[in-house]
Amino acid sequence: MTIRHLKIINKIWHDKCNRDFHCVEFVFYNNTLFERFFSNHSYIVNNLFKISINSKIYNTLYIKITHDNFNELNLTYIQSFIKPNGIDYSYLFFILSNYRKQILLDLETDLFKISLNGIEIQLYCDNNTKNTYYVSRYKMSPISSNNCVIIQSNNKKKFSTEMITIKSSTIIHTSIKTRVTKTNLFLFIGGLIVFSISILCLCLTVYLKYHKWKNNDNYNQRSSIVSSIFSTTDSLDSQKYDMSFSEQKKQDQLLKQSGQRGFYVLNNDL
Repeated sequence: MTIRHLKIINKIWHDKCNRDFHCVEFVFYNNTLFERFFSNHSYIVNNLFKISINSKIYNTLYIKITHDNFNELNLTYIQSFIKPNGIDYSYLFFILSNYRKQILLDLETDLFKISLNGIEIQLYCDNNTKNTYYVSRYKMSPISSNNCVIIQSNNKKKFSTEMITIKSSTIIHTSIKTRVTKTNLFLFIGGLIVFSISILCLCLTVYLKYHKWKNNDNYNQRSSIVSSIFSTTDSLDSQKYDMSFSEQKKQDQLLKQSGQRGFYVLNNDL
């Protein structure tokens, strides 16, 4: 498909000579031109087909790429560019005529999103080998891999997806387990610290109370000793005072007696 061909198609469409065909074929030199055309001018394709009145006549679109460089092909790629609506044409032939050594083909992805009655894919591996694959929403032709075309099965993708899911779940579970273990460790260490602080505070409280009691006891003992000392001193002073008083009394009595005897002697002399 060249610029000249594109201008011709645009002229046909603008001249209202559209909807005159039941079968339309586009030939592109490479997949880049194919992608560019259908990305910008896919509306032209739909307007080229004649509205079919006879239910036995089906409009068909042929897409042929002569020099592609595909290493992998699937239904998602084809439908994302062509965007068939199932109204203007009912069948699609997608033909890769470039000889190739190997290509990976996936016919199961987006199989149930096909809006057409059927899609036929033709792959040429060499001058003598053409591989044809037909798919629709309801059936698929028997397919198998060969040296040129490797069929990609959704079973393998499903297994791979399940493995990825299992690995992801394992990683998430391990991560959660590690996080829980770390959390438990932090909680244990935190609890141990709080418990140690509580024990330390309790011991400090007991020590302060004991120290206060000890100080009070020592004070009481010292007060008792001082009181005892003062009591002993007062007793000694009292005893000394009593003894002095007794001695003074005795001396007074002796003096009195001496006076009486002197008086008596004096009387006798007289």
